[in-house]
Amino acid sequence: MRSSSRCIASLKLLGRPCAQQHHQQQQRRCMSMRRWMPSSSSSEQGEKAALFGIIGLNLCVYLAWQNTLSTGDYRTERWMWRNFTVSRDKVKVGYLYHTLLTSTFSHKDTYHLFSNMFTLSMLGQAAVTTLGAPRFVAFYLGSGVFSSLCYVYQDKLIPRSWPSYYRSSNSVPALGASGSVAAVVALAVLRSPRSVFYLFPLPVPIPAPVFGLMYLAYESRGLYLGGTDIGNSAHLGGALCGILTHLLLLTKRRR
Repeated sequence: MRSSSRCIASLKLLGRPCAQQHHQQQQRRCMSMRRWMPSSSSSEQGEKAALFGIIGLNLCVYLAWQNTLSTGDYRTERWMWRNFTVSRDKVKVGYLYHTLLTSTFSHKDTYHLFSNMFTLSMLGQAAVTTLGAPRFVAFYLGSGVFSSLCYVYQDKLIPRSWPSYYRSSNSVPALGASGSVAAVVALAVLRSPRSVFYLFPLPVPIPAPVFGLMYLAYESRGLYLGGTDIGNSAHLGGALCGILTHLLLLTKRRR
């Protein structure tokens, strides 16, 4: 009886350090898993990196344009026109498919760059928070490519009875991030219908639904009449991407 009690006591004594070691191992595993799991601060950093990385790329291409135009280097300017603008002939005849994307990061005019990047910086934060950094980048790039396709195939999308069919030409090289930015604007309007927007330089608050309808009406009128250097088909294509993304998010939420 004494021997058995001694054995039980020794087992209890041996069991305590084993349990403590097991608990310490679990804590170490949890700590190692936490190191690999993205924290809220790291996700916020990723969102900022995605948003301002896109803005930075637009700025770099803009500086390349300005340097080329200021130096008068004909070869470099020709290379920029070839690779950072999009048109029907470039895609259908020249097979320069990469211009569907590169043109969406291209700005020659300072005001064009400022208006697009200012809007993106104001509304892009909500979009990247909603979608997350990887999905936001895919959303932005996909919207840009789709808006470029809408411009390239503009003559196939609009009826011949519209004045723009004869007054506008998609063979003219186009550039700018307006299509992608239009997608961000449309998503922001639908995700935050109670917010207000401002049209620079008017200090008048406009409810989000009213602003969205005004934007669609303006772009639709431009697409119908034509005769301007504004790519209304690309803008509407980008807005359509924002609308479809919002509907997709609603569908996932219902599930």
